Amino acid sequence: MAQAIIVREVVAADLTAITSMFQRMDVAELGAVITEESEVGVELAEADVGAWVATTSEAVAAFGSLRRRPWGDELRAHLSFAPGADAAVSVILDRIAEEGVRVGATAITLWQLADGIASVHLREHGWEPVYTYARLALGLVGRQQPKIAPAVVVDAASDVAGRKLVHEVIDDAVTGHWDHRHLSFEQFDEAQAAREGHDPALWYLAWVDDEPAGGVIARTPGQSGLIAWLGTLERFRGRGVATALLTAVFAELDKRRMPRVYVDVDPANATNAMAVYERVGMRQQFRMTQWRLAGGVLGDQEI
Repeated sequence: MAQAIIVREVVAADLTAITSMFQRMDVAELGAVITEESEVGVELAEADVGAWVATTSEAVAAFGSLRRRPWGDELRAHLSFAPGADAAVSVILDRIAEEGVRVGATAITLWQLADGIASVHLREHGWEPVYTYARLALGLVGRQQPKIAPAVVVDAASDVAGRKLVHEVIDDAVTGHWDHRHLSFEQFDEAQAAREGHDPALWYLAWVDDEPAGGVIARTPGQSGLIAWLGTLERFRGRGVATALLTAVFAELDKRRMPRVYVDVDPANATNAMAVYERVGMRQQFRMTQWRLAGGVLGDQEI
């Protein structure tokens, strides 16, 4: 006899059970636990549309959430489930689609491990894979200090004038990259401030020959550092600008006793971003695929 599945909104007491489920999924796909409870807490905090669990016999079997993105009517979803809980996954994916329709979303995207165990469920519910990125990470304890080019000067850029310059440089440097949208400084700054772990003290600007040459923005979601944005203007590439910026961020994170830092990178990036991060010691952990639900599939959902 099939177990009854109940879908309800997440409550604070669910955090430990949801984290345990994330970790079981980690082991099934990667052979090791990589998800921290603090990271799950960040996901719950950012789920401004909603977060739900599917339970069977009072055990949490699947989790889904939705949050708004800083532009348009597209939503970002998150999905996790206990391996083998196929019926619960289906119910959660239906709820994600229904909630997307309810709030007028034009599309919903989510990330899962490339070729992971969620793939078959997503395809069955009309989701399509659109992009794959690599997750790179570095342990900050005992790391070796990269050699910095003497011509590059890095300054903190935490005030408004400095952040405007960082935004201007990064926006120019990443033009043409996958999924990049040009935003005004006000829009960009507001979007960054809304993200968990936002800290203006982790914005840095690099100078070469007294000209702005590159910028970096880091955050501290959970217990790890995250490189959210990094860009070097084309005419300054190959001169150690990115290395200098990353080294400044790593030093500050290390001072805060952060054990590790990670970044998500487009492996097909025309600026060879993977090599930039690998030169400072970061190594690939896994690859993730973005899935998208849109068009008639989303529009045909009924509430």
